[in-house]
Amino acid sequence: MFGTHLKSVPLRYSKHRERKEKYIKSLEQELLRLRHERESVSSDIDRFTSENSLLREIMRAHGIQMPQKKPRDRLAKVTVVGEPGFGQRLQVSLDEGENKIPNFYPEGFGVTFAQKVLHKAADLFTSPQIENQIAPDEPRPEDFNSELQIRPKNSSDAWGYEPQVPVRSHPYHFDSTQVAVDFVLFLERCCLRHRMLGKQGFSGHALTLQAPLLVGSPPVLQNQSTWEVPASELERLFELAGALNLDGEITPVQAWRLISDHPKFYKLDPPGLQKISEGLVRTIHCFGFGAVLDEQTSINIVEKVYASF
Repeated sequence: MFGTHLKSVPLRYSKHRERKEKYIKSLEQELLRLRHERESVSSDIDRFTSENSLLREIMRAHGIQMPQKKPRDRLAKVTVVGEPGFGQRLQVSLDEGENKIPNFYPEGFGVTFAQKVLHKAADLFTSPQIENQIAPDEPRPEDFNSELQIRPKNSSDAWGYEPQVPVRSHPYHFDSTQVAVDFVLFLERCCLRHRMLGKQGFSGHALTLQAPLLVGSPPVLQNQSTWEVPASELERLFELAGALNLDGEITPVQAWRLISDHPKFYKLDPPGLQKISEGLVRTIHCFGFGAVLDEQTSINIVEKVYASF
């Protein structure tokens, strides 16, 4: 049995290398698309600058006073929830005061005692001493992932039903950016351990939602550490984080779309959302390129909860 296992190791490594090559190719394609988009945006900026100068001249000619200050970009607060290790995650607060939406993921939610023990034991096998013994040409955990392609955004029939048109607000505000971000960051918590264990920073997670949020973070993520990010960037980050197309797998952002596009979305309540979240977080994995879920398993979990409404 042991010999059979050893024979299968080169085959697994070969598949991991192939997946890494496809992943890099997909990122190159996305980079090319973004370069074309940047050129188009630069052209628009030049045009708007010219029009703006013309409008300023017209305002001066008519004695109209120009505003002295541009409105300041609203900031969102990022908070670390939980101690370093398994279960630690990021939480973003977009709204304050009367408009603040309640948090549906309190500290410790979705983490069992057995999981804490198992992941603490796993950390012993990923210590720097053991990592240094891996040969340079052998694949590491950050080299592993599924085949990746770029998926057209907002595919309407991806899971067999049309997304709901937001004709009314959700009774529990689940249609807000705040709840969507909370959900995704709750699932992406498995990626934070790679930030702590990695020697070259948080590499390989560029298309996750939390990666850009960590740019201004402190070196060590302690419980209740806070910093701020521009709130206007979050919706764009949310869109980019869902741009990947994985064969048989989905990202946390795509899992949220699976929930929010469901015909019964406006019937979903907090206990239902928490039940879906607990089911999904048990099946999520990160092999170094961002958190992923099995697509069919995720559909089954979501449909099982919606069947009770």
